[in-house]
Amino acid sequence: MRGEFVDLGGARLYYYAAGTRGSGEPLIFLHGFPTSSHVWRDVVPLVPDGHRVVVVDLLGFGRSDQPLGRDVSIKGHADRVVQLLDSLRIERAAIVGHDVGGGIAQHLAIRHPREHRKYV
Repeated sequence: MRGEFVDLGGARLYYYAAGTRGSGEPLIFLHGFPTSSHVWRDVVPLVPDGHRVVVVDLLGFGRSDQPLGRDVSIKGHADRVVQLLDSLRIERAAIVGHDVGGGIAQHLAIRHPREHRKYV
């Protein structure tokens, strides 16, 4: 799957999108440590039609830039996920997190409960 980069305050974050913008809620996949978006390669094809899927390489992982002094705390990663979703004009999404991606999802649940109501 071919992805794209988005510049978030001087750091490039890699993501790829799949699926359509149908009636299903968008699904955002967040990997764990020390993996990358590649960990979701066999899961994304199982998502039912009608859902837009966005799979992210967190800063410092996969194809995304190295942190180089940037905040790589759970909060820092969560803030970048929010910036990415804003840049993609995704107002509400279900978040799927594995390992540290689950911690990022928990942070999003606390700080953005109206935008993200479903978590896995």
